[in-house]
Amino acid sequence: MHQDEVEVNGLRLPLGLIRALQDGRWPRLGSSDSLAAVFGSEPVRPRFFSLEEIVAVNGYWKDEADPLYLGQADSSRYPGDIDSKRSLIVAELGPDQLIALDYRRSAVPEVLFASDDARSPWRLVSGSVEELFSELAASD
Repeated sequence: MHQDEVEVNGLRLPLGLIRALQDGRWPRLGSSDSLAAVFGSEPVRPRFFSLEEIVAVNGYWKDEADPLYLGQADSSRYPGDIDSKRSLIVAELGPDQLIALDYRRSAVPEVLFASDDARSPWRLVSGSVEELFSELAASD
């Protein structure tokens, strides 16, 4: 992978993520000591996916329609929900602890995390992938 533009399901991966995938930084985030502090949840088996895994996981994610996975909009715990057609799964902290890029508000996607709150599982973690890198580095 040597290009600066990669699309998955018609959504362009952020340049910071592409570069982190190219230089191997992205997969190493799964071993960061600050995952629990940044995501507010204890990691079980964290995995930050390779590009091939991102493509594979999102091959079926785009058709996800189960309300348990998609959640409900919740102003007290923004955003509460996710649109499977306007998001990409890029990592997980463990089973059903998904980390996604949300493209609903901007071409620069926000980073969301699926918590264990059944009604509004999705919550904002970072305003961008670059912010996520900074937060994980600052907490390490």
